Amino acid sequence: SVADVEAMVKIADAANKPMFEQILADAKKNLKTAENPNNKTYAFFAKNYETLAKDYKQNNEAQLANWENKYPANHLLYVKVRLQEFLNETKDIDFGRRINNKKR
Repeated sequence: SVADVEAMVKIADAANKPMFEQILADAKKNLKTAENPNNKTYAFFAKNYETLAKDYKQNNEAQLANWENKYPANHLLYVKVRLQEFLNETKDIDFGRRINNKKR
């Protein structure tokens, strides 16, 4: 991203140039921090990358399974579940009941 921002600084107009220069300074600082072999955050990430990637994949698969269970590919199955929920919630309501001699 440093190279991209450097290119933006070169073509930026006078009003935006200070903003891009600040972004460039921050990007260079972040790059220097990332390249530091004594950086504990990056060292921890590198050391635990395989475990983190495995956990991420398992979490993603679980979330995908939950999504597919809640929102099946066949939309009619989704409608069926919601209609059944409605029927279960309204099973005690007498829709044919008369109120004030008027059928509702």
